[in-house]
Amino acid sequence: MKPFKQISELVALLEGRGLLLDRPDGAAFLHDFNYYRFTGYSRQFQRNPKNGQNEYQSGTKLTEISSVIEVDAELRRLLGEALTFVELSVRARFAHEAGQVFGGHGFYLDPSSYFDFTPDLDRLLATMRNDLARSKSPTVARYAHEDRYDNVPIWVAVEVLSFGAIAKMLMYLANDVPAREVAASYSMAWEGFQSTIHAFSVLRNQCAHHGQIWHRKPSIQTPVPRKLRPRDVKYDHQGTYPAIIMLKRYMAEIRPGRMWAAEVDTLLESNHLLRNGILEPFAK
Repeated sequence: MKPFKQISELVALLEGRGLLLDRPDGAAFLHDFNYYRFTGYSRQFQRNPKNGQNEYQSGTKLTEISSVIEVDAELRRLLGEALTFVELSVRARFAHEAGQVFGGHGFYLDPSSYFDFTPDLDRLLATMRNDLARSKSPTVARYAHEDRYDNVPIWVAVEVLSFGAIAKMLMYLANDVPAREVAASYSMAWEGFQSTIHAFSVLRNQCAHHGQIWHRKPSIQTPVPRKLRPRDVKYDHQGTYPAIIMLKRYMAEIRPGRMWAAEVDTLLESNHLLRNGILEPFAK
């Protein structure tokens, strides 16, 4: 078990590994920015952390690492903004299409509504019931009866269910007409649509919980249709950049007047370390 270290001891540890603390507020920075979050960004500046060589490359400065942390936070803010627009739009469009097909009963709580191969279906249904039970919405309460939610219509439930649950409905409902109609409403091909929304839901959670984006590969990759792949940009298809490409496409459909894509491009161009860590995560 590792012993607890005071901030002064953490500062000494970093200096002992060769980090130049060129910020007068270096100790205060570590007080407000958890050491293990900091080391997540530091790895790219260390000699070979995978092999236990945690010494910093010669000349590495705290300001260099903290600047990456700051622009990564700005990228996370921009991603969160776009993901909010996409999430709200997908919720609304799916509720509209599903309501037309299924009517007003709680079809989404019925296991027979899903494919037999739906992974962890019981857990998904239990999670959705818990979401409804925790909700303080008077509209949900109006349709609930003695802790049963089978009569809560989708256009009500969609406001309290998690985005992840919505993504799984799009992917695993046996009647895929509503999901196909949602895809068509964005002028998106059916192939890859479900996986894209699933990837967006995971990325949304990462951003909401302040997860590191720079030099991180998402647990769920975002598929990019061949016609949308930029020819002049080299990027890792398992990284975050594919999600940025697809968010640009969705934002152009949902909020055509916003300059979101230009803001993201400007941010990536403003810091070469950020750009490299997004386009090719973990590449040296």
